[in-house]
Amino acid sequence: MEMQQISMGEVTGVMLALLRDDVPVAVRRTAVLTGKLPGKILTDDPHQPSWVVIWEAGDGMVYWGGAISAATVLVVVDRLRQGGEVLIPFWTQDDPIVPHLPPEPDFEGAAIDFLARDTRIELDQFVWYKPLS
Repeated sequence: MEMQQISMGEVTGVMLALLRDDVPVAVRRTAVLTGKLPGKILTDDPHQPSWVVIWEAGDGMVYWGGAISAATVLVVVDRLRQGGEVLIPFWTQDDPIVPHLPPEPDFEGAAIDFLARDTRIELDQFVWYKPLS
């Protein structure tokens, strides 16, 4: 499988069009794309991409776009694990990435991530986690 790491200056409109906006903590993805946070940008072809992956190094969040397969996910996750944690965020079990996730993850859980929140609000009321298996 062809995979190349590119710099943020090499990201094209075609790549950006592959990305979904309905992903958790998309601000981290944007921060990598704008150079405000460290990370990696991977694609199969910088000129005619069928997929693009953005990895935010600090928290290990991975954002997928385009034609993703289980084989692509396995190779990308293996490569990114060499640089740190790999967390694959999604909202529900119906998310398109779920069928392609590697088997037997090291961790499966839920997180509540508020960039700016009222600290008087108790967060326990928002926990709804249900394991995939």
